[in-house]
Amino acid sequence: MSVLIWCDLGPGLGAGHLMRCIALAEELVSRGRAVHFLTDAASVPFARAQLERREMTWEQPPPDLAGQLAAVARHRPGTVVVDSYVLPVAAYDALGTSYRVAAFVDAGARGRPADVVIDPTLGAEADAAVGPDRLLGIAHALIRDEVLAHRPSDVETHVEGDPPRVVVFSGGTDAHGAAPPLAGAVLGAGLPVHLTVVAARPELRAQLDALVPGPGQGIEVIDPTSELPALIARSDLVVSAAGTSSAELLCLGAAAALVQVADNQADTYRRAVEAGLVAPLGTLADLRGDPASARSIVRDLLDGGDVEGGADGSGARRRLRRAAWAVVDGRGRARIADRL
Repeated sequence: MSVLIWCDLGPGLGAGHLMRCIALAEELVSRGRAVHFLTDAASVPFARAQLERREMTWEQPPPDLAGQLAAVARHRPGTVVVDSYVLPVAAYDALGTSYRVAAFVDAGARGRPADVVIDPTLGAEADAAVGPDRLLGIAHALIRDEVLAHRPSDVETHVEGDPPRVVVFSGGTDAHGAAPPLAGAVLGAGLPVHLTVVAARPELRAQLDALVPGPGQGIEVIDPTSELPALIARSDLVVSAAGTSSAELLCLGAAAALVQVADNQADTYRRAVEAGLVAPLGTLADLRGDPASARSIVRDLLDGGDVEGGADGSGARRRLRRAAWAVVDGRGRARIADRL
């Protein structure tokens, strides 16, 4: 039977919901299931391109809930997957009267009613009762094909760059404008580096273009690209936001330093830091108010000094890569598809 995926997407909502739903769709299509998206792809050209190059069909949600439910009904799906922080509980209740509903319930969607409950965030299994239709924890992280294609078989084979190669990005839309202060923290560390920064929006590119590299530093500002997983796999350090894309960083075995850009990322951020999977840069408000701490963390990761008090930045990055790679195996989407 067909599956309809109804997910958040937009300049202010980000693209993380869509990206993990694309991973699930790829798995379902590989099993012969028909998949259709109900999402605002028209508002994010990069996201729309992600759907279209996979030949995945989509339509724009009508502005009101009645129209949205009617759009679902026209496709007569067997299962509806909902990944939203903004849809009201009434939408889930209405869907539940006619369809099998699978709902992502992390962060802003906690408590939503569904036949299958999905929370693929780190430590989620500790927050709620575990059952056959409660798919909780990082073992259910959804990873896209283009990320899986660059997952290393062994992180010990990583070859360090000289100077270190750093990638900065903050999701498909960078709704909170994190890329400029993150890039500033990397350059502000004052060490030689080759920095690649993703500018998700034109106004962010203007801010990034205004940054002045120091001695031995180079910066390249690029548009959102499907080549990002390859860039991350080759990088020595990734500086990013603690959103849904952090699972992809873990799967790639990236040495990552993360900043919390939204309140709903607090639990995931804290757990990742406590587990030693990422280096902590604090909140985006902290970074903007006083970047000195973030610069110090980045400096330790790039050169002589360790965020845990050791002696070598490359050693700190190596430990982060090992820990990250071990915790996300890339098979989370298959575990979810098995229940759909």
